[in-house]
Amino acid sequence: MRYETSNFARIGEESLHNLNYWRRGEYLAFGPSAHGYFGGVRFSAPEKYAPWREYVKGGCPETSLMLDRLSPEDEIAEIIQLSLRTRYGLPLDALRERGASIAPETIDRWISKGYLEQSQGSIRLVGEGWLFMDTVVLDLYSNCTPSVNKKGC
Repeated sequence: MRYETSNFARIGEESLHNLNYWRRGEYLAFGPSAHGYFGGVRFSAPEKYAPWREYVKGGCPETSLMLDRLSPEDEIAEIIQLSLRTRYGLPLDALRERGASIAPETIDRWISKGYLEQSQGSIRLVGEGWLFMDTVVLDLYSNCTPSVNKKGC
């Protein structure tokens, strides 16, 4: 069974490692060029071995990491994009908790095309929706409120 856009597994045998990424779970990373996500901040260590070694010798100061602090709009975009990669879909409460929502007519349009289904407060890709995931995600994001710079959430 497809459990995410590019992976299939028997029920109960899905990759927990992959699902953690799609659910925006935290993960730590170690080593040159390692990337992690913790406390709402994405980070990466120095890429080359020599600078990374100096970083470690210096006590691993945060100032030596590349940091990406997500804005509320970035979080909403990630929630939409990453959750729709999975068969579990997008829990609409996850958006409401952040003061956002997707226009119902947008959701209904994709449901009527057979690309989305809605149940138990979530929407998920089905059928050809998997093939057109990027288009569906962009449309959902573009029709998400509150609007920021008139480009969606």
